[in-house]
Amino acid sequence: MTRTRSESRLLPVIILIIGLIFGGGVAAVCPIQCQCTEHSADCSRRGLSEYPSFNNANISDLDLSGNNFTKFPSQYSNLMKLNSLDLSDNFINKLDVDALKGFKSLRTLNLAKNLITSWTDINANVSFIYAPKLYTLNLSGNSLGSLGFSEGLISETLGNLDISSANIRTVDINLRTQLPKLRALTMVNNNLSQLIQFPQISYLRSLDLSNCSLKQFNLSYIYILNRLDLSHNPALNFSGMDLRDLIILDLSYCNLSKIDLSNFASVLRLSLRGNVFESINSITLANNSKLRNLDLSENNLTGIEKYSFNWLEELNLSKNKINQLNENIINGINFLRTLDLSHNNIQKLTGIESFGLETINLSYCNITTIDRKALSGLGHIREIDLSHNLISEIPDQMESTFLTKLDLSNCELSTIGDKSFQGFPELMNLNLNGNRLSNPVNCSSFRHNNYLEQIELGDNLWNCTCQYPLFLKFHKLLTSNQLKIMDQNDISCNSPICINEEKSNVWTIILLTTLGNSLLVLFFWYCLKIIRKRMQRVYRRDFLVNYNELNPMDPSN
Repeated sequence: MTRTRSESRLLPVIILIIGLIFGGGVAAVCPIQCQCTEHSADCSRRGLSEYPSFNNANISDLDLSGNNFTKFPSQYSNLMKLNSLDLSDNFINKLDVDALKGFKSLRTLNLAKNLITSWTDINANVSFIYAPKLYTLNLSGNSLGSLGFSEGLISETLGNLDISSANIRTVDINLRTQLPKLRALTMVNNNLSQLIQFPQISYLRSLDLSNCSLKQFNLSYIYILNRLDLSHNPALNFSGMDLRDLIILDLSYCNLSKIDLSNFASVLRLSLRGNVFESINSITLANNSKLRNLDLSENNLTGIEKYSFNWLEELNLSKNKINQLNENIINGINFLRTLDLSHNNIQKLTGIESFGLETINLSYCNITTIDRKALSGLGHIREIDLSHNLISEIPDQMESTFLTKLDLSNCELSTIGDKSFQGFPELMNLNLNGNRLSNPVNCSSFRHNNYLEQIELGDNLWNCTCQYPLFLKFHKLLTSNQLKIMDQNDISCNSPICINEEKSNVWTIILLTTLGNSLLVLFFWYCLKIIRKRMQRVYRRDFLVNYNELNPMDPSN
C-alpha cells in the first residue's frame, strides 16, 4: 500500500507529538547550547549572554551557572515543574519585585557569585514571597553587607540559607517573623567581630559561623540548635553559653587552651582539632556522658590522665606530642571502637588495654620496637595500621586472636620469620609493601593463617638466585590460588636470570629454536651456494662444447 502526499506530510508531525507525549518533550526542545536528559538541562559554562528557550519543556533541574547573564530569567515561569534553578557565577545584579512570579514549584535557587550589592537590589522583602515552595536559597559570594530588619529577607517557606562570603558585618534580623521556618543558616567567611549576641530565634537547627572573626559571642537564646560550627575563629572566647540540645560542635582552630563544656550535655560529636590543649583530664568532659566522637588532633597533648574519656566510641589523638603509650590513654573507655594515634613520637609499641577497641592507627609514630605482648590487652582488635614506622623486626610470640587486617607497609622489615604471623589465626589482609625484604619468604610463615586472602609484597628488593629452592616455593605460592596477591606484577627476582624454572625452560627453548633456525638457514645457504657453483660449471662446459662445434677451425680449440 502506498502513502498519499498528505499522509507523508503528517507523519513527522505525528512522530513529534508522540515524542512530546511519551518522551517528556525534553529531547525535542533541548537547545543546541545545552545537554539534556529526561528531566534536567545543563547549560553551564557555555559563554551564553541570552537565555535559551525551552518551550514549556518538562524540566525539573536547570543549570545555567558560569555564563554572562545579567538579568533574572522571569520567562522560565512557564516551566511548571522547575524544581531547581542554578544561576551562580553570572553577572546578575538585581531582581525585580515580581521576578519570581509563576515559579510555583521552585524549591532551590542558587544566586551565588553574582553582583548583588544589597538586599534592596533583589527586593528581598517581597520578591521571594512569590515562590511559595522555595526552601533553599544560596546568595554566597555576593556583597550584601548585613542581615537585618531594614529591607531584609522575608520568606514564609525558606528553610536553608547560605550567605557565606557575603561581606556580612551586622546581624539584627528577627528570624521569628522574617524567616519563621529557617532550619539551617550558613555564614562562613564573614566579618562578625562586633557581633556579641545573636538575635533571639527558636527553630534553627544548624548554624555555621566558621572563619567569621568572632570574639565575645553568646548563643544562649538559640533554642533547639543541633549543629554549631565555630571553627577558625582564633580570637573566640567560648564561655557562658548554654546549649543543652546541641549534638554536633566544631571548635577547631580556635586557639583554645581550655574549655568548659558543662552546659553541653547532649553533644555527641566534638571537634577540638588544631588548638593548643596541653592536657585533658577527667573533669574536662565530666558532664558529657553522651559524647561519642572526639577529635583532639593537632594539639600539644603529651599525655592523657586516667579516666578522661569514659563513654567515647571514636577518639582522634593524631599529630600531638605523645611519646609513650600507657594504660591511661584508653583505660576505662569500655565502648571505644576507633583510636587514632598517628603522627606522634611513640617510638616503642608497648601493651595497652581495651576490651572493645577494634581499630587503631599508629602510623608515622617513629616506632622502632614492638613488645611481644603489645596486643595481648586488646581482646577485640580487628585492624592495626603500623605503616611508615622504623620497625625492623616482628616478635615471634606476638599474638591477637581476632586481628583481621595488619598494615606494615613502608617500614624497615628485612626478614619475615617462620613464626612472625603465627599468633594471628584470623588474619585476612596483610600489607608488607615498601619494606626491605630481600630473601624469599618461607611458605611456612603463613601456614597458621588459614583465612589470609590478600597480601601486598611489592616494592621490595628480592635479591636471590632464581634457581634457589626457597624462592621457587615462594613464587609458586604467589602464583597459586592460595593467596590473592594484590601487587603480584611488582614482585620479581632481581637476579638477571629468569625468576623460576618454568621461565628458564621457556628461554632455553627460545634460544635453542633460534639457534636451530639459524643453523638451518646457514645450511640451506651453503647448499644453494654449492648448487650455484655446479650449475655455473655445467653452463660453462656446455658453452665450450657448443662453441667448438660451431668454430672447429679456431686455433684456441
